[in-house]
Amino acid sequence: ELSITGTIDNINDRKLAEFKLQHLAMHDTLTGLYNRHYFDNELNQHCHTATRYKIDHSLLYIDLDNFKVINDSQGHQTGDMVLKEVANTLSKRLRESDILCRIGGDEFAVILPNTGVEHALNIANDLCSLLANAHFQFDENMYSVSASIGLTEIRCKGGDAQEYLKQADIALYVAKNMGRNRVHCYSDDDRNSDEFKDSIKWAQKLRQAIINDDIVLHFQPIVNIATEEIAYYEALVRLKVDGQLVFP
Repeated sequence: ELSITGTIDNINDRKLAEFKLQHLAMHDTLTGLYNRHYFDNELNQHCHTATRYKIDHSLLYIDLDNFKVINDSQGHQTGDMVLKEVANTLSKRLRESDILCRIGGDEFAVILPNTGVEHALNIANDLCSLLANAHFQFDENMYSVSASIGLTEIRCKGGDAQEYLKQADIALYVAKNMGRNRVHCYSDDDRNSDEFKDSIKWAQKLRQAIINDDIVLHFQPIVNIATEEIAYYEALVRLKVDGQLVFP
């Protein structure tokens, strides 16, 4: 005599829990956009496809201008509501294939697949205009923000994700330095980018000099012209690089 014993379990709850965990792992809990972890993976993947299939993509690095003022004056709850509205505004302009991520407090990044730099520049300018002209109202208060955007092209000639992210970051800094609420495109021969890269190098040298105790103290006399006597000394520090003093 044969018999079969079976059990039936409803796994809907378990599958739903797994889906929620997977969603949380890839999405920002505040805005619902993709998060930094997902962005890093996608940027690496697009660098790979650009090289393998000879396709150019573009990367936008977006930072809200003076957003800290809203957080400090109105509180983080209001700031969070503004961030949600910003995320919605950006999402409406982008294509379904574009990948919009929130990668920091008020920082966003967009990967534009199969998009050259000229088309990407048009999209970035549209995003700047949309945010600059948008007004977000909560209760009786109206808020507005603008954004600066750094743009770089993920080229088919090769390059790693960190290099492209650095390029977009440099372009973003230049956009802010030129007055904010604008887009700047990174290029290897851009003088503004070169100045920022030089400042990064000097900042690294300064940090290394502090670690190595290569900061030298000097005293400069301040002379009273009327009496021709030394009134006091001004204490200065000088940077020593490779055994040589670097003056202002």
